[in-house]
Amino acid sequence: MRPRVDPDLAPARDKTALLDDPALNVKQAYSFSRVIVRASSEVCQAGSCCSRDWEHGIRDVVHSEFRRRLVDSTDQVKNLLHLQVSAVQDAILRLIHNANQSTIDSYSHETDEDSQNQTSDNVAKHALPTLFGQFMRYFQSELSDPELETAVTEFFDELFVVTYGRGAQLNATFASCLREKRLDIRPFRDVPFRMKEKLLRTFGLAKFYLQSLYGGLAVLNTTTHFQCTESCYQALTRLSYCQLCRGHSQVRPCNEFCFNVMRGCMAPLSTLNESWQTYVEVLRKLATSLQAGNNVETYLLKLYVNISEAMSLVFTYREEVDREETTPAEGPEPPDRPLAACRSRQPRETDG
Repeated sequence: MRPRVDPDLAPARDKTALLDDPALNVKQAYSFSRVIVRASSEVCQAGSCCSRDWEHGIRDVVHSEFRRRLVDSTDQVKNLLHLQVSAVQDAILRLIHNANQSTIDSYSHETDEDSQNQTSDNVAKHALPTLFGQFMRYFQSELSDPELETAVTEFFDELFVVTYGRGAQLNATFASCLREKRLDIRPFRDVPFRMKEKLLRTFGLAKFYLQSLYGGLAVLNTTTHFQCTESCYQALTRLSYCQLCRGHSQVRPCNEFCFNVMRGCMAPLSTLNESWQTYVEVLRKLATSLQAGNNVETYLLKLYVNISEAMSLVFTYREEVDREETTPAEGPEPPDRPLAACRSRQPRETDG
């Protein structure tokens, strides 16, 4: 016959053992923790030996457990998204940095007095760093940068001035006029349009992919701060602890009971399921597209060719202008020609 043990006199390690003893009812076991039974239960209903005070306390335990598990279940996905954002962003910034350096090196000529090489050197020193710097800022910000298109326009404005001057320092007023009239003169023909169109499509796609990852993180953060209803916490209490109040310390709830409770608790979030699946599919398609012909690396590798083509067109344009100056037509220059107003502001000795 087992000797009677006074719970209030039992050592702490023995109390834990007594809690696991199915021969003891839970009312007696929980008296070790000095829970006083003063009223019938609200959640566990009839046949329960647990008080309202105990249920209120255990409700806080249930709340903490649920919050912890909810956070744990989303943290893994959030970490994956964070890693993907960092990996994609770092890879793009590294590509831009390398392309910037290689393009600048291609146009740099330290000790060459040839006018075209001097022009290339000026392009490397002034126009290119500004353009690539804007590329870097575009991908370092979470939001779309509306200045990307403007940066390309300003790059070609500056490229026109530098290339037209063929390495010489142009009069500031004349240079400003060239920038202002560049769209009317069209010295690059359709090169700026083609370059800008491809740039916005390629960079825009990569940026949209990054923004989609940020969007997924925002959704997961919202899910993490999701607040359940009081009825949910009561259901979770019945699911996890009410069997203890009936003396069934070894009994676990059935799967169907678990599923029903969780479906009820997570019902407000269930509408996200279909949208989340669509979101994942969109990310997959975006990643596939970026790996195809729309990737940033391919565009940056071709950028040197586009810039060289544009510069070659300006050299040709300048030669045509010079020929017109050496063999002027009879009568004054037509005033509607965009370059006419600019040339009147450039002193003859600095025309090149």
